[in-house]
Amino acid sequence: EQLAADELLASIIPDGHHLPWNLVRIIERCKTPARLIITCDSSPLAGVPAGEYMLWDSPLVVTPEGKIQLKDQGLLAGSWDFTPACVMKYLQHQNNDYPTVHAMASDHPRKLLGLPVPTLEVGQTAKFVFSTL
Repeated sequence: EQLAADELLASIIPDGHHLPWNLVRIIERCKTPARLIITCDSSPLAGVPAGEYMLWDSPLVVTPEGKIQLKDQGLLAGSWDFTPACVMKYLQHQNNDYPTVHAMASDHPRKLLGLPVPTLEVGQTAKFVFSTL
C-alpha cells in the first residue's frame, strides 16, 4: 500500500545490509527518485574496526563487511555506514547520477521537514569552510 501511495516518500538505508539491492531497485521504480530519501541509522559502532563489542548491555559483532549484528542472534543492530557512504553505495549499485542521488540524501529530507533547500547560483552569496591539515 505504501509503495503505491504517491503522496508518501520512502526512506531507505542503502548500506548493503538493510535491504537487498534488487529490493532497492523495486522501491525506486515504485516511488521514483523524486520520492525517495537516502538515510542511515548509524549506531555508536559506525565506522569502527571489525570485532566484538559490548553496547546497550548486548554483545555485538562488526563483520569485516561492515555489518553490525547481535552476536547471539545475528540480527542487524544499526548501520555501520554514515549517510555519505550510503550515497556512494547507492551510486555503485543503482543507475542514477550524482545530482539525483545527492538530492535524495539532502534536498528531499529538508523538503519533508519544511526546511529550505540551499542553492548555489551565479551571483548568490555562498558560505565556504576552509580547513588546513
